[in-house]
Amino acid sequence: MTPTTTTQVLSGVRGTVVLPPRGSSLYASLVSVCLLLAGMAVALLSQGAYYADAQWAVGAAEVGAALVTVAVPPRRAVMTAPVLGCLLLAGWSLLRGLGGSGPLSGVRPALLVLGLAVAVTVVRRLTDEDRALLTHGILALGGAVALAGWVGVVWHVSPYALSNDGVWRATSTLTYANALAAVLGCLALVLAGIMSGQARQPVLSSLLALLLVGTGATLSRAGLVALVAGCLFLLALRRPGPVLRACAVPAFGAAAALVGLLPSMPLSSPAGRPVAVVALLAGLAIAAWLPAPTRASLGRAVLLVVAAVTVVTVVVGPRALAGAVDDVAGWRAHVSSPARVEAARAGLHLVAERPWAGAGPGDGWTSWRGADGSRATMRYVHDEYLQVAVDLGLPGLLLVVMILLAASHALRTALRVPSAGAATSGRTAGACAALLAAMVHAGFDFVWHVPAVALLVAVVVGLGSCPQTRPATAGPEQKGVVT
Repeated sequence: MTPTTTTQVLSGVRGTVVLPPRGSSLYASLVSVCLLLAGMAVALLSQGAYYADAQWAVGAAEVGAALVTVAVPPRRAVMTAPVLGCLLLAGWSLLRGLGGSGPLSGVRPALLVLGLAVAVTVVRRLTDEDRALLTHGILALGGAVALAGWVGVVWHVSPYALSNDGVWRATSTLTYANALAAVLGCLALVLAGIMSGQARQPVLSSLLALLLVGTGATLSRAGLVALVAGCLFLLALRRPGPVLRACAVPAFGAAAALVGLLPSMPLSSPAGRPVAVVALLAGLAIAAWLPAPTRASLGRAVLLVVAAVTVVTVVVGPRALAGAVDDVAGWRAHVSSPARVEAARAGLHLVAERPWAGAGPGDGWTSWRGADGSRATMRYVHDEYLQVAVDLGLPGLLLVVMILLAASHALRTALRVPSAGAATSGRTAGACAALLAAMVHAGFDFVWHVPAVALLVAVVVGLGSCPQTRPATAGPEQKGVVT
């Protein structure tokens, strides 16, 4: 018997456990997956790895995964178009840093970009079984992060929720609402793609509902726009039928949970509302146990959700719920943002002044004079494309666009592989939708400067690319048997 998958390694046959030899690709893959999960856990649980101590830990995990993966067969080309783009962008960042405020100012962004290249390369070398293991591990992390944000809003616990714009917004362990929305929206789209390609599973349905609740709890307008764009793209890739059958019920459950969460969002609301807990449990139960809607059962599903929302409304009180809706809508249901508009104008002015060289890595601060004559300053414009042009000039922006186009092409190529199974193609479609959502979100916020977000997108691109295949056979000397 020759082990060919992780499942076979961990299973026993007639009292005999078949183990791969030391140094085999099976052990290497398991170690790589564990290291990647450890790096993602540190990034997600340590303020998005925004600070240096967490960045060193994440970098060490990535380097370890790369060394283990590259050291064993099967070999696979490392220099792909996205990796080449990352190398060029890292080199340009280092070069521009020499002429910036400090000669080493380009090192930090260069290391981040190189880390993304390493993550894509390592994940691409994993087999389909190993990618499934990595995917479920990252989704579990996302569920934990979403739950922490929900707890922060319900009990008004900082820093898991912060009082921002007149309401409590979920920030979880990333401590930044828009970054949390980017992470959870990306994971929700990947999970939606997976569920559209396989039989319905109650656990995955509940997890999708929890990710959607966490995304809604951030009250991120950019996150909502990106999630809707990703959903529409996923519908186009997979056809509406499979996606709606897989995701309609979790969406219903998330809607019921969010209705119960609304009264906890205003700053004047008391902490620890029991109705929010009951609504979340009811929403997860709906997602887990309500059958997938068909033409015959869709009406019953809608009635059940309406009944759940009605019960929540009665328990909370129509006036209290209406007041909460008014408060949330008054602060978040608008698109005006004068500070962001002024920062964007100042950023465009900086690009016009130095279109080719840029201000230098980390030197792209924007400032403007307000109507009252005071001067305002902003570290990042809320547009990553503009921020890259401000820091690294138009060459840097062109390299970023090249990387995104190359990643999109790699995912589209994997989506056309005829031999891919339904689950694999579903994961690839979800990765395509998640990449599009990340690209849309980046146009409204500086989420790429939170390393956890950029690293997650790189891992998702790797998960959606064409999977590596293991050799089907192995010699007798490669077998280790323990009875």
